[in-house]
Amino acid sequence: MSEHTILLWTMIGTCATAAATIGLVVGALKAWQTAKATLDQMKHDSRSQTRPYVFA
Repeated sequence: MSEHTILLWTMIGTCATAAATIGLVVGALKAWQTAKATLDQMKHDSRSQTRPYVFA
């Protein structure tokens, strides 16, 4: 293999690794936002149901 071929494959590998890392970070952020929204909704639901038996 020539030097240029090794350099080319190194660059391809680096770009693929960077793309995979960015994908993981984006996925983690989406999961965090979903979890936070779910927890906020659960807190809101539990507050509104503190005394569901009082109708007056």
